[in-house]
Amino acid sequence: MNFRYSIRYLFALLPGILVLLGNIVSVKFAIANIIWAMVILPCADWIKKPSENDPPEFTDSFFPDLILVISSLLHILSVFALLKMAVHPQNIFSLITCALSTGLNTGVAGFICAHELVHRKYFYARMLGQVNLFLGSYMHFYIEHIHGHHKNVGTNADPATARYGESYYDFLTRSVPFQWWHSLQLEVKRLEKEGNEFTYGLSNYVVTTTALELLMFVAVGVILGKFALLAYAIQTLFAIHFLEYVSYIEHYALVRGEEKKIDAIHSWRTDKPGSRNSLFELVRHSDHHLRASKPYHTLVSHAGTPELPSGYFGMYYIALFPKWWFRKVNPLVPEIFKKKIAE
Repeated sequence: MNFRYSIRYLFALLPGILVLLGNIVSVKFAIANIIWAMVILPCADWIKKPSENDPPEFTDSFFPDLILVISSLLHILSVFALLKMAVHPQNIFSLITCALSTGLNTGVAGFICAHELVHRKYFYARMLGQVNLFLGSYMHFYIEHIHGHHKNVGTNADPATARYGESYYDFLTRSVPFQWWHSLQLEVKRLEKEGNEFTYGLSNYVVTTTALELLMFVAVGVILGKFALLAYAIQTLFAIHFLEYVSYIEHYALVRGEEKKIDAIHSWRTDKPGSRNSLFELVRHSDHHLRASKPYHTLVSHAGTPELPSGYFGMYYIALFPKWWFRKVNPLVPEIFKKKIAE
């Protein structure tokens, strides 16, 4: 029963396979990946009915964990395959298309796998998650997400909680720098408690990993050349765009006071099967925030919590047009939150 239930998550491997083939064999596979993620899955999210079925009790997590690891490895191989291809690109169209396709996979598969893995208790899982983050130049997420976001979600102290009436673009320009800065300060406080005087030195995880990310850009440019640097930059920026889009819709307008305990109502959920199966159940975000270490394949739906009108893929284009987003989502914000905003 566990194996049969887990088969649905094989859909999450398709983008990684298409991206890898696109970077190695033909740009046609990269185009196919873009069509899959940007056209087919958004349409499926609007057409398919929600699937609210909860998972069976898992006695063995080997198969869902294996799918997660394979997806992560496909992402890593895809990025390096992109860099190899970009040394001598066939043409500028192929270069940009493959970079966008790879960035799409980094933002969807790479970062989502990383999100799942950094919550695991095993060292190898957390390390694999950090490698995924490194290839998207977002390693500070490891600190900010675990020690910042999960503590402060829904409050003004959380850069990753979108405010009511805040557009995606305003959120993006606020969230990205402040998440980095907040993660840096979290590390400074940690080192101060440990009695370390060099709080901005190499013992600071954010300082060290940011330096490594910058060195990666320099190494790519010096060793592999300008086209590889361009490709790597495009895939990184596109990946961050998708990660922050997801952050935007996960908690939009669901605010709380710092004294109020985090509850399932502080995250938007959706049970659209396309998003569920392709995004490792990230769409059941309410349950994730109740118990962050809970494996993706065991997450359940919480009836009565705020529900998006479509899946994460289906809401993508709506989020890009603020007036459309506000018209579609603002009426769905529960009154309890609107009263809190007005205070």
